[in-house]
Amino acid sequence: MSAKSISATEFKSKFGAYSAQVHKGPLTVTSHNRPLFVALDPNHYERLKQRDRIFGEFASLSEEEILAAIQPMAPGHETLNAELDD
Repeated sequence: MSAKSISATEFKSKFGAYSAQVHKGPLTVTSHNRPLFVALDPNHYERLKQRDRIFGEFASLSEEEILAAIQPMAPGHETLNAELDD
């Protein structure tokens, strides 16, 4: 999903319209043709924060812990083992 880009001046003058538009996708606001900030739908922002938390937790594991986590579970847990295959 590519972000639409507008100037800070335009964003300021049409704030209402652009604040509604962020629900359709990110909006990059620029100043002097350089990115200043990105306006996001709050739900999209929360999903990104959650993804960062998950990655941060995963990144802190050792290689041995990662390998142990992806090993099939004991018999009787085939449904959960199938989840690992996805």
